Amino acid sequence: MKQLKISFLSVILGLKWTIFFVLGYYLFIFLIFRDIRIFEMWYTHIWPIITIIPDIFIITEYFVEDYKKKIMISNYHIIDERTGKKYPYNEIQKIIIHKSNSERYKIMSFMYYQFAEVILKNNDKIFITSLMNSNIDEFLKENLKGVYFDRNFNNFL
Repeated sequence: MKQLKISFLSVILGLKWTIFFVLGYYLFIFLIFRDIRIFEMWYTHIWPIITIIPDIFIITEYFVEDYKKKIMISNYHIIDERTGKKYPYNEIQKIIIHKSNSERYKIMSFMYYQFAEVILKNNDKIFITSLMNSNIDEFLKENLKGVYFDRNFNNFL
């Protein structure tokens, strides 16, 4: 049985692509101009700010959704420890994976975030975000056998 929960490390790992893009941008700017004074100009900071705003929004939404949530997953059921409910796999209607539209080339860091929507036969929903597990679709496919998976591609989650 595998446990999913949010931790400080998972938030930092959620920010890894944001940090990578911003540091890569500043390194690129420095390698082009070869002068540290380029960072004193306000317009060199526009792209990182534009990149960080959607990431902060998504991480905040995911953190609010996942705060104090613990989900146990085995091959045959899902247990939501916050509510104390146990859902056998035959009560799961389908799992929809919401992820970025771009599979190969992700040019913005928010395109790496994804979440899973577990839809039960009684129309209840369980949301599992990429702050709980960075590769949530593969994790769920590996641990829940016999459940129908669907994908919903979005550009902004």
